[in-house]
Amino acid sequence: MSTTSVRSFFFAFALFSVATTSHASTITYNFSARIDLATAFTDLTLESVHTGDVLHGTMTVDTSLPDTNASADVGQYTATSAPSVLTLTIGPYGQFPQEIYSTSSFLTRIAENGSGLFSNEELLVLLDTPFQAFGNLVDTFEVRLDSDSLSFLNGTGFPAAVDLGLLNGHSIFEFGGHNATQTFEGFEFFGSITEFRVATDTVPEPASGVFVAGGLVTLLVRRRQSS
Repeated sequence: MSTTSVRSFFFAFALFSVATTSHASTITYNFSARIDLATAFTDLTLESVHTGDVLHGTMTVDTSLPDTNASADVGQYTATSAPSVLTLTIGPYGQFPQEIYSTSSFLTRIAENGSGLFSNEELLVLLDTPFQAFGNLVDTFEVRLDSDSLSFLNGTGFPAAVDLGLLNGHSIFEFGGHNATQTFEGFEFFGSITEFRVATDTVPEPASGVFVAGGLVTLLVRRRQSS
C-alpha cells in the first residue's frame, strides 16, 4: 500500500471511528455514607444494615448533559440513560449476598452564591424515577451536600473536588423504598456523607482509540518511507 493510500485509509478510519464509537465525556464520583438510622422489613441483606455501617456507591454522569436551570448560579442536570448511572452497594453480610442498586434516572442540582435550597451552596443528587431491584421498589435515593461556605463550589458544573469539611447539618444520605409486592414492608436508611470524591481510576474513551490507531498507522508509514 502506498503512503498516500495508507494516509487516506487512516483519515477515513478516523472519521468512521469518531462517528460510531465516540461518546460524551463522563466523570465518576465515589461516595460513602455512615448509617445513622436503618430500618428494613423486606430483604435479609437490607435487614443486615445496622447503625454505624458504611455504605458505598458511585455516581457517573454524562458531563455533556444540558443545564436546564436558567439561573447563572444553579446548574441542574437530569440523567435519563447510560453512561450516567447512580449505584449503591449493600453487603454482603455473612450468608446474605451483595446487592447493588443501580439507576440511570436521577437529577443533579449544583447551586452556589447563596442559591442552595437549604444553604448557601449545595450539590444535590436525587432519584428522578423509582426503580425496581432485588424485589424492592426504590423510591428515595438522595445524596445531599450542603454548605454555608461560599467557597464550597466553584461554578455550577460538576466539581473536580469537594471539601467535606465545609458541610453543614443539612447534608444527608437517604435510601428508601418497599417490597415491590408488599407496600407496608419497607426500608429506610439515613446517614452522614463520609466520602464524595472523583474516582482515580478512569477508563479511556473509545475516541482515544482513534489516536492510538493513528499513532500505529503513522509508525507504519514512517517505516515504509525509511525502507
